[in-house]
Amino acid sequence: MKWIAIREAAHRSRVTLERFPLVLLAGLTCAVFGLLAVEDSGDDTWMRPLLSATLGLPLLFALTISAERRRWTLAGRAGAGLLGIALVLGFWWGTRGWSDMQMAARYVQINLASHLLASFLPFVGAGTMNGFWQYNRSLFLRFLLAGLYAGVLFAGLALALLATTAVGFVLSFVKVTGILLAR
Repeated sequence: MKWIAIREAAHRSRVTLERFPLVLLAGLTCAVFGLLAVEDSGDDTWMRPLLSATLGLPLLFALTISAERRRWTLAGRAGAGLLGIALVLGFWWGTRGWSDMQMAARYVQINLASHLLASFLPFVGAGTMNGFWQYNRSLFLRFLLAGLYAGVLFAGLALALLATTAVGFVLSFVKVTGILLAR
């Protein structure tokens, strides 16, 4: 194993953490609320905060990329991040009185709007049409690559679970057979 690759991965992870801290925080929040929602499967308590946190991913990404592109100061970036967090918390607060159908419809609408925002906000007023298309091409290709990686990871985990189930079945079959033959 090459230690250079591990150092490079650690360096890139640190750069990503410095570049997208709020997006990663939103992802961590999604993971925590997702685990809580799975553990309390009979209750919808964690679904509203989970959906709200997932809205933070594209919204905070769009704000971060726009701030980088426009070379905002640290105060401007912090203000944009706080605005994004306020919008996510506002969605969570606003969902209290909504029915499940209302929440689902509004979630889909706002999620679509925030993804569209991530695709064009960095280029609003920039006047660079070619850069806009190259940026969106890059986003789309990274989306496809991430989907491929997720699919391969899912297939590997499914096969690993299947293998452990099969091994457990074989071991219990051998145990039962041994007990029956011993009598």
